[in-house]
Amino acid sequence: MKIKDIVFNYITSLDGNINTQELANEILSKVPNSKWGFTHWNWYRYHITSSKGKYFNFFSDEIKKNLKSITPNRISIISSVEKIKPKASSIEYDFKFEDKTEEVEKEIAIILAKTSYHIHPDIVKKIVDDNSKFKIEFEKIVHRNLNLEDYFFEGSDCVFPGIRRNINKEKGDKWKNNINDSDGSILNDNTFPRHLWSFLCCNKIYSSSSWKD
Repeated sequence: MKIKDIVFNYITSLDGNINTQELANEILSKVPNSKWGFTHWNWYRYHITSSKGKYFNFFSDEIKKNLKSITPNRISIISSVEKIKPKASSIEYDFKFEDKTEEVEKEIAIILAKTSYHIHPDIVKKIVDDNSKFKIEFEKIVHRNLNLEDYFFEGSDCVFPGIRRNINKEKGDKWKNNINDSDGSILNDNTFPRHLWSFLCCNKIYSSSSWKD
């Protein structure tokens, strides 16, 4: 059976409400040596849903509408599929999806860099210098069990030094924003960032109503 026939039969049987990963498995179970990938599906989708496509008149308007409604969040990206081994008593195959992460790390980093805001290096240096000075002052008043190195490590550029850790065992009465006597830390339920954003965005103290706004 040709791949085109498999694709068309699959699309028609589901009225266009397809799952690309299931389609890939369907194709590879019948054409094991196929190099079917995500770009192949995009090609078929274009030629089915576009008025300029070669298969535009092959399908109903409902099917084309359903195919258009598929978003990347509903698509399991196929990239390349590697055959593992045939089952001894069946013509079915098991497949796994190759990890392509290393091939796109640079591209992802560039995308993130273009959409992120970064603090100027001079400001970071200023914070590092001030933290080294503040550490000396803080040592004079620090809680007896607090490990300063968790917060004021060498080169620390934290404006609000803190660490994340599990606190389930320490959740007694009135634990929020109070000093934990065992190590001197102040346990917070993550509302701290909301206080900052509420002030910056709304010029108001944090409350459930201001946060929703």
